[in-house]
Amino acid sequence: MELQEENETYLETNEDFDFGDGENMLQFKIVYWGPGESGKTTNFFRLREKFDLLKLSRGYSIETTEGRTLWEDSLFLLFKFTLKDVQFNIIAHVVTCTGQERFLSTREYVLDGADGIIFVGDSDPEKLEQNKISLQYLL
Repeated sequence: MELQEENETYLETNEDFDFGDGENMLQFKIVYWGPGESGKTTNFFRLREKFDLLKLSRGYSIETTEGRTLWEDSLFLLFKFTLKDVQFNIIAHVVTCTGQERFLSTREYVLDGADGIIFVGDSDPEKLEQNKISLQYLL
């Protein structure tokens, strides 16, 4: 098992983001769920790349020695918008859970506090049964 952190810099929170008293701030947690090797971590890395300038944290991945997700991938993104001259700050905590059946017990901890779940199924017709089993675990 190894913890990987990227060597990218944090957003300058003291200039770009005022935590203040939390007014006009919305935080939520989104968890990617699905069978092993369905694309959850690939999607996570794509989000991290696409929203590079919005990262509030470097993000991390906890992997097995084979490079598979052992526990989770985690990243915080900051979005800002103004509505009627009021600035709102949205913090999205994006997390993936392991799809490997041998690590299923870790999923309940990753799901804790989730506000939304994105199911990522494998599009290979031969993986349909694995998709169904994973969805049943979720439900």
